[in-house]
Amino acid sequence: MRIVLATLTLALATAPLAAQPATQPAAPPQGTVPLKKVEPKADKLLINGKTPAEVLAAHPKAHFESTSVEHYRYVAYSNWACDADWDQNCEGSVSVDALPGYQVCKVLYRVTTSDGHDAWFNATPAQFYPSDPQSPDRFRSYTFQIHAFGNGNAFDHRGSKEVVEDIGMDLIPADADDFTRYYEGCYMPAHD
Repeated sequence: MRIVLATLTLALATAPLAAQPATQPAAPPQGTVPLKKVEPKADKLLINGKTPAEVLAAHPKAHFESTSVEHYRYVAYSNWACDADWDQNCEGSVSVDALPGYQVCKVLYRVTTSDGHDAWFNATPAQFYPSDPQSPDRFRSYTFQIHAFGNGNAFDHRGSKEVVEDIGMDLIPADADDFTRYYEGCYMPAHD
């Protein structure tokens, strides 16, 4: 049996930006589009299953403010593909960091093709803030993995193909706290 590493293709959508001071959010990269602001819906805001009024009653020193922060859609790769014939394997991993002055709110990607014997794509949060006073911890990166393996059977040729487009993140300012993240609908994976 012949095993060959199939081609892994990454297409860059933007060039890396120069580092900026952490106190000021960096300007969005060329080609990004600010997301449309959504008006607050206080009746939908729940913090650990409680309304802000219930949390304030239990913790009178807590402060809630209706807030809406700028979101930036940062697309790091426009296209990523693994195409493996029946006797090939293809896999790859890449980390994408938030721009200086920002944290991750949500992951962005679109799987356009997932065919064959064994094909998948995965996105895992990374670079959690060390000793973060917020809970769960905020994070600044995603690790993306792509995988397509052929079945290796000379009598039953089945390959795999995985194609993912517009891989990136929805970013918010780095200093946004838990209340802002809940309000903005950010993904908050368990991590403390």
